[in-house]
Amino acid sequence: MPFRFDLVAEAYGFAGLNSKKIDAAGGESAMRPGGEAIVGIKLYLAANSFFEAGGGYQIIPSSYGASKGRVFLGFIFEPGIGDRDGDGIKDDVDQCPDDPEDYDGFEDENGCPDPDNDQDRILDELDNCPNDPETYNGFKDEDGCPDGVVRDRDGDGIPDDVDRCPDQPEDFDKFEDEDGCPDLDNDKDGILDKVDLCPNDPEDFDGFEDKDGCPDPDNDRDRIPDNLDKCPNDPETYNGFEDEDGCPDKGLVVVQRGKLEILDKIYFETDKDEILPRSFPLLDQIAGTIKSHPEIKLIEVQGHADERGDDEHNMDLTDRRAKAVVRALEDRDVNIGRLRAKGYGETKPICTQHNEDCWSKNRRVEFIILQRQDEQILQNDAGQ
Repeated sequence: MPFRFDLVAEAYGFAGLNSKKIDAAGGESAMRPGGEAIVGIKLYLAANSFFEAGGGYQIIPSSYGASKGRVFLGFIFEPGIGDRDGDGIKDDVDQCPDDPEDYDGFEDENGCPDPDNDQDRILDELDNCPNDPETYNGFKDEDGCPDGVVRDRDGDGIPDDVDRCPDQPEDFDKFEDEDGCPDLDNDKDGILDKVDLCPNDPEDFDGFEDKDGCPDPDNDRDRIPDNLDKCPNDPETYNGFEDEDGCPDKGLVVVQRGKLEILDKIYFETDKDEILPRSFPLLDQIAGTIKSHPEIKLIEVQGHADERGDDEHNMDLTDRRAKAVVRALEDRDVNIGRLRAKGYGETKPICTQHNEDCWSKNRRVEFIILQRQDEQILQNDAGQ
């Protein structure tokens, strides 16, 4: 035990019952009462063993011949209670002071070993159910278990009689959890579940991101399955030209950030809004491109004219031509809600010279992207 100490202080007085005393010469004299104060310290060396030191001093002088002051020393020793069997339980409460407790979770406080907790005459070390007595009915009487009680050695909640791995606890990862066996690699693709991003779907090992544990049915994510994709690691461009082969190619339509770049022209009858048949293949590619890019939510189809002709006439003509293109795209299964037609007449030339070549460039149809997925309309009016 750790050392501890006590401070001691006391005071007392005394007086004789007879008020006179006889001295050595035979004479009598009056007796006076006295008093003493004592201060000391006790230093404990064990539970009941201590060293004591202190001193006293007369606080009321006496005629009894007591000294005015004194000191004292003392040592008190009392043997402690032993623990003969060394099991940590003192002998005074140990019911078996010479036999150490076995600490098996059964009556461990009495200090006695319990070789047969349930007292079924099968020693605990051989008893499969050490705390439940055997029923002795002729059925598996040697296992130490009452009939109907089944062990669960690995503590996974699945009884050993149906547990395929009774010494390995089930991992309960929602994959074959009823068999009692841990499943370190559910999909058996050789990638452990703890690092497998798709633990229930085996990796396809096609040379593309094979370390993540996930099958990649469409490596380039162009929405064409790899088994049908001629270029499985290079995404299709979706420009209306051979979009089903899965390979990037250069068509007549290029998707840019703000518009569809058309590498040809849409031709009309002179001064009319009738589209010439030579432009039908181009319209097919434009329609295919728009349908293949669902992230594009709104496109403004713009009609433009050259500087020749009446301003009002040019504005009307370009508006009708833009609407004709929208109708042609709708006929090719483009959702009309994704298109908006508007004519700008001659107000937005891309060439400012006054010649036939410049006029031909200014007579055009443009496709401006106004809105993409999860974006607000980029411009309230593409012409502003």
